[in-house]
Amino acid sequence: MKRTALWIALMFSAAANAAPWTYRGTLNDGGAPANGRYDIRLSLLDAGGAKSLAYPLTFNGVEVKNGSFAIDVDFGMDLTQFGALKLKTEVAQGGSGFVALGEPKAFDAKAALAGVCWDTEGNAGTDDSINFIGTTDSEPLVIKTSGARIAAFQYVGSLFGGPLIVLGDAANQGAVAGGSILGGGNSFDPNIVSGDYGTVSGGRGNQAKGGGSHVGGGISNRANGYAATTSGGVDNCAGGDYSWAGGRAAQIRSGNEGSDGLCHFNATSGDADGDQGSFVWAGDHGGSSFTSTGPNQFLVRSDGGVGINGTPAEAGLEFNVFGTTPFDGFVEFGLIPKPSLNGNTGERVEFGVGKGGTGTNDADLRIAHRNNGIDFFEHLSIDGDGSVIVRSNPANLGQGVQLLVGAGAWSTLSDRHLKTDVQAVDARALLDRLVAMPVQQWRYIGQPGAVQHIGPMAQDFAAAFGVGENDTTISTVDADGVALAAIQGLNAKLEAENATLKSQLSALADRLARLEAAQAP
Repeated sequence: MKRTALWIALMFSAAANAAPWTYRGTLNDGGAPANGRYDIRLSLLDAGGAKSLAYPLTFNGVEVKNGSFAIDVDFGMDLTQFGALKLKTEVAQGGSGFVALGEPKAFDAKAALAGVCWDTEGNAGTDDSINFIGTTDSEPLVIKTSGARIAAFQYVGSLFGGPLIVLGDAANQGAVAGGSILGGGNSFDPNIVSGDYGTVSGGRGNQAKGGGSHVGGGISNRANGYAATTSGGVDNCAGGDYSWAGGRAAQIRSGNEGSDGLCHFNATSGDADGDQGSFVWAGDHGGSSFTSTGPNQFLVRSDGGVGINGTPAEAGLEFNVFGTTPFDGFVEFGLIPKPSLNGNTGERVEFGVGKGGTGTNDADLRIAHRNNGIDFFEHLSIDGDGSVIVRSNPANLGQGVQLLVGAGAWSTLSDRHLKTDVQAVDARALLDRLVAMPVQQWRYIGQPGAVQHIGPMAQDFAAAFGVGENDTTISTVDADGVALAAIQGLNAKLEAENATLKSQLSALADRLARLEAAQAP
């Protein structure tokens, strides 16, 4: 019957560097883990294995369970005086002769007796000041599986020293105090921690370069700034101090990027701290970069739209909040529809303290249109002094209506220099058309019945005078103009009639005078 010892472990007492000590091993019987009781004989030999240093010790009826056994051994001497030794192990069962289990096993008594070995079934009564798993020099503690490193633990000294923990692929790299790589990586795309107290939680090709920076995972992400964070995703870079980047290709510019290209797009800020304090989240967008342009920005790229308490009504809208540089008191809200809607790249609502304002309550409001970032047109201006201007012509800011300071009605912008194709009107003929045009009492559909109005229909007005933009609206300019012209026509008509009456009255007076003269005595 063939018996083999697969492994031998020596477990020594914590009390002394001599006996007793524990010999643990695994025994196979016939190619399978042994079970039962066996006789075991141990012989202590010198380093060459030729000279016996003590009488052999025989242990009868040692219990072996599932191939494992343990023996308390005492050769009656301090083994550390010998240094390198060899241990010969023999086994027998049921009165059969002893059979050697391979060649004598070499061991270094001084090294083995330096501390307490750990029992795979647990230890008790340990003192962590002297009983521990690890190293006492600057070399790392390394754990391997299948011959490859999967974990390394090391203390790295610096101004503020700290432990360095590198888990995951053997290609993962760290050489800084307090750094940690918790997994992931491969030989082509290792995870790297190069900033003190930085962390890479997993993924591959990630790097925490800034002190106290963190990469949560994903692929090819960078946290270059101090205390910067990249939560995951792909090709993101938190380059500024205290910045955050996530999604895909979100880029916060670094202040120390130089030529190392760690942010992939080599985005470099002119500030030594990079675009510090910025938050950038980028949707996929085909993988193109979405890059910060300054510090303390909050940027979100979401081509599918943004919804709060609901899904977005329309995808592809862009929303910006920003101030001018140098800041002139305006904070602008920009709403930009996707180009496929109308070809424009900028619809913007902006408000803030007006330019040149010096008071405590002089904030202005603007509703403006900006096309392609160049052409700018203010549709509505509400100034801090209370005045309001609504403009109707992008080519001429003077066209529109005004509500002046303290006024109770709109003023029409009617500057002579804003008008062309000026023609005289026939006021008398216009008066006749006005008299002929129906003027009625009515109410708008949807208004309560008690609300009544008086005026013409737009179609009748357009038919009578042929002015205005269409036949469904009546411009107040045209209504006022018709009224003024009709007044002039009425005045001319009355003056003509008065002149005729005056002539008739004069003729009658002359006739009466002649009659009276003829009847005089």
